[in-house]
Amino acid sequence: MKIEDLYKLLTKFQNDFLSFRHEMNEFRKDTKDELNKQSQTLIGIENTLTFYGDMYKINKDGIQALDKRITVLESI
Repeated sequence: MKIEDLYKLLTKFQNDFLSFRHEMNEFRKDTKDELNKQSQTLIGIENTLTFYGDMYKINKDGIQALDKRITVLESI
C-alpha cells in the first residue's frame, strides 16, 4: 500500500469520525432537550397532584369538623 493511499484512508477515517461525532452531539442535544421538556411536564404533574392532595385534606378536615358540629346540633 502506498503512502498516498494510507493518507487518503486516514483522511476518510478522520472525516467519518468527525461526521459521527457531530451526529452524536446533535443526538445528545436533542435527547437533553427532550429530557428537559419531560422533566418540566413531570414537575407540573407533581405540583398538580400536590395541590389536589392538599385540597382533599383541607376538605376532609372541613367535612369532619362540620360532621362534629351537626352531631352536636342534632343531639340538642
